Amino acid sequence: MKSPLRFWASWLLPVAVALIVLFGARVTWNSGPSVQYMTWQAGPVTTTVVEADPGLPFQNLAQLARTHDEFGFYVLDSFAGRIHRLDLEGTVVASMGSLGEGPGEMGMPTAIRAVEDGVWALDSRNARALLFGPDGRVLKTLAFEENPATIFAPMAGGLVVPGAVSPIPGETGAPLLAHVSEDGIRTLGTEGVEVPEVLARSGFMDRAMGWTLAPVSAHEVAIFLNGSVLAGWRLALSQDYREIVEIESISIPQGIVDLVRNVKSPEPDLRLRPLTGVRTVGENLWVMTNGLGPDLFGFTAPLGSGAGDDRRSLVSLVYPGALADKWVMDAIVLPDRIIAITANEILILGVHPCAHGSDDMMCQ
Repeated sequence: MKSPLRFWASWLLPVAVALIVLFGARVTWNSGPSVQYMTWQAGPVTTTVVEADPGLPFQNLAQLARTHDEFGFYVLDSFAGRIHRLDLEGTVVASMGSLGEGPGEMGMPTAIRAVEDGVWALDSRNARALLFGPDGRVLKTLAFEENPATIFAPMAGGLVVPGAVSPIPGETGAPLLAHVSEDGIRTLGTEGVEVPEVLARSGFMDRAMGWTLAPVSAHEVAIFLNGSVLAGWRLALSQDYREIVEIESISIPQGIVDLVRNVKSPEPDLRLRPLTGVRTVGENLWVMTNGLGPDLFGFTAPLGSGAGDDRRSLVSLVYPGALADKWVMDAIVLPDRIIAITANEILILGVHPCAHGSDDMMCQ
């Protein structure tokens, strides 16, 4: 018999993900405090719609990841259990995975992250993660039967995921994070570190549906609370991934915090998830949003405290142009193009590179 946590991950969580896809891509805008911002580009000048292979139609595109060599990107098709690798012009180079429970198959993957060897996919329904090489071959499979997760951050030799609320056999408490490797699952200790109360008391659904987790470096991860209260922390991990050695608050522009506080969900019982993803870009985190105002497409958060009036702490706006009437699920913002996905489309928008000067963060 499946454990209760495995049951939640294998059936109820995919349903929740589907509801977010259907209803969470737009939220009601309410006028809030003014936001200081810098514009990044004047608008797209060309639009390329990537055509799917007739034999592999797009079913539910959910997430993007830029390839480690930066010459292409991966697209997760969650309902199809498949990942496509494309070059920056939109040509499909390889497709990997299929729906199922066998080797190389995925039940309903919820997240992908690119690494040097290829791309990791988190298969929550089958309680495992698969590392696909650039050509589509499965290079590694990690199981986490007793610690289901819907988000993760790849670390050297394994993955970091939220700790299970129910203790892992042989251990006590509700750990903040766990490290999954070929040696098994090991929770990370927090002795001597002050854990923010909102993280410490979070339940399983809070962690599964309310956290956004992103790798920052080989031994650092970022956690964002994805809900009506927006907050973020940078966590430093020990070299052996046994301890969390430091937790530092991430500076988020106050205007963004106020905007999120004033956003209302379209359905009373629907959990608000204003963030779609977080990526490291230089010395900042690039945070994608969905529906925070008519033009707000994403913002930057500096990786460090005390940013003050530094431009890195300002809100970065992308004027979506051709994306204005789209339900954008995720996007990668580059100096000369925007790669975006809806549930069934891949769009590549050519833009004027660094239209507002070379001192812009995204142009450096």
